Parts: sequence; structure tokens; C-alpha cells
Amino acid sequence: MKSEILSLSEYAYLAEISLVLFVGVFVGAVVWMFRPGAKVAYEAMAKMPLDDVNPVECLAASERKK
Repeated sequence: MKSEILSLSEYAYLAEISLVLFVGVFVGAVVWMFRPGAKVAYEAMAKMPLDDVNPVECLAASERKK
């Protein structure tokens, strides 16, 4: 029934565009998550809530690159 309704619409191509967009964003997120050097950063972030000796202050994006 859904395909019959979409076939009568002039916007039937939007389903394919949204699927391609979603897959692209998903693949980009997976690549970003498993990029080289990410494991060290994720391990450090995982230990932050329990680290009372070295508290981490919130840094602005411009200060992180220094």
C-alpha cells in the first residue's frame, strides 16, 4: 500500500535520498569512531569521571588545539 501511494507522488525520490543520506552519516560516524588515535582519546575520556587526582577542566575548542 505504501509503495502504491509513493508511486503516485511526485516526491517518490525523497525516500532514496534520505536512505543514502542516512547511510552516509552512519558510515561517517563509524569511520570517525574507529579513526587512528581514537582509542587513546576514548580511554582517557572513560577514566575522567573516576579520576580525582587530575580533574579535567572544560576547554573551548580553540584551546584544545594548542
